[in-house]
Amino acid sequence: MSMLLIVDDLKDYCDELAWGLGRDGHQVNIATNAQEAIRLGAVLRPDVLITDWMLEDHIHGLSVSEALRAIRPSTKTILMTGYASGDLRSEADDSGVGAFLEKPFPLSGIRAAVKKVEELPDPPEKELPIAFMEVESSGGITYLNTAAIHLLTELKLEDRKVFAELFRDADAQKMEAGLREWIELSPVQGEEGAGWQVRGREYADRGLRTYVLLPASTAPYMKSAPLVSRLLGLPEVFPRDFQYAGHVLVVDDVSMLRKVTAEIVRQTGGICLSAADHAEAIHLFAHDARIAYVLLDYDMPDGSPHSLVQRMMGLRPQVKIIGCSGGGRQSEFEQLGVSRYLAKPWQVSDLLEVLKH
Repeated sequence: MSMLLIVDDLKDYCDELAWGLGRDGHQVNIATNAQEAIRLGAVLRPDVLITDWMLEDHIHGLSVSEALRAIRPSTKTILMTGYASGDLRSEADDSGVGAFLEKPFPLSGIRAAVKKVEELPDPPEKELPIAFMEVESSGGITYLNTAAIHLLTELKLEDRKVFAELFRDADAQKMEAGLREWIELSPVQGEEGAGWQVRGREYADRGLRTYVLLPASTAPYMKSAPLVSRLLGLPEVFPRDFQYAGHVLVVDDVSMLRKVTAEIVRQTGGICLSAADHAEAIHLFAHDARIAYVLLDYDMPDGSPHSLVQRMMGLRPQVKIIGCSGGGRQSEFEQLGVSRYLAKPWQVSDLLEVLKH
């Protein structure tokens, strides 16, 4: 039998489903909003998430699924909704949802859906640069997600079982501060000065803390990402009323930065394509008329972006090209006719601001 987490705004409805599924021998927990579901699911790590699509705290059911799968990739999802549409079904399929139930449905329908997803193979795992750890009150590490395992294995720290022993500069005062703000810690092995950004969340009722660790290379971009904010129970910096005018194309020769940017755009409701060089960028731009924004790095192996900017503006004069660089290239972009600029390293709020204006 499985551990289940049911999420719906109506507690009576959760209780009804929990009663029926509990009779089948499942261990059932309930939550009545998305934030509660993520907080509870982070430490319970259910086998199956059963969630309504539209939740009152404006974090929809697929976002709950995404957060719990970032912690435990094998978690399977059943999505319930009273507002079924072709787009929602397609999005659910793309998100690895195992079963889709349109309300109202009989109790037998949810019982059959649970049985169905139990028999399915694990959904495909998505590579995310978000290391998640669970730590008990004594300091012992009790759970690592896939990204955390990879991070420690790369540094030959996989045998360390105490959280503080992972870092050169960990002390009690600093670790307490890490529950209120992001702190920088250096691993005990690896290059000197190769820091991680670390922030934790307290579960006093369970004698646990959970921590998110971000490598220094991705931390400036990921700290404010909606997925990270949800895992830590922080307010999201992306306004709920923001809507993309079209697709986003990021052109950068740094693979991890392309992945991080695409992930942030996706988490905030957009679609992002990526290109590693100018030739790939113009190919994508020419074939996708829905690209409305281009995030263009100046310092590419191809040389100056002058020709690329001219070709894009020639094909689609209304496109919003946003120059990016870490070396103060704003004046060079202005000479190319690109007035929007995003300095590296940027945060999610900076990205939103430049996209809006």
